[in-house]
Amino acid sequence: MSVNATKKRQAVNPAGDGPATPGGRERLIAAALRLGVRNRSLGALGLRELAREAGLHHTAFYRHFESMDDLAQALIEPLTKELRAGMRRTRSRAAGSVREVAEQTMGHYFSYVQRYPGGVIFFTRELHGAMPVLRDALRTSLDLMAEELAEDLRAMKLPPALADDQTGALAQLAQLITHHTLYAALEFIELPARRAEIRARTTRFVEWLIEGAEISGSA
Repeated sequence: MSVNATKKRQAVNPAGDGPATPGGRERLIAAALRLGVRNRSLGALGLRELAREAGLHHTAFYRHFESMDDLAQALIEPLTKELRAGMRRTRSRAAGSVREVAEQTMGHYFSYVQRYPGGVIFFTRELHGAMPVLRDALRTSLDLMAEELAEDLRAMKLPPALADDQTGALAQLAQLITHHTLYAALEFIELPARRAEIRARTTRFVEWLIEGAEISGSA
């Protein structure tokens, strides 16, 4: 963080101008995510509750964030950055049939979901939550994931009939896949005994969507 940014954060600190707690920003982000997973919307959290969960004094909040909106936006990148990068790497290595692409990418996706269930629960809840800033940031993140999927499908020429799509059909296909897999991830978390079935079903659905787009694009 720059000197100017640090001064700006300290300037809005109502408790004074003491230095920020080392690691305090990360602790507050992690605490907000934990509380968010426990059936609590981020918009309903109080600063004292959040600071207590993070092991900090409540006045420490303003040494790291200007507002709860600021904290909400800071939550988004760590929730999606690793997943987006991993999905793109997996797609870049997948070659050949639609089935292979679907199987490899969904394999990576559900492995991520199993490692970070809290992030998925938080994402899906707050996507329709009470904080407009957080809703907008999550929707933007979801749109970005769909845009990257569309770019990768176009580069792989999958489906071939939409490789040079100018009508937005490929973008719509990517949106459908992205939204469906998000809610499939929530089901995957909630029903551990059926995870293999949910993963296989979602993989088939993605495959069928792409193959259906190929048929439609060729018509």
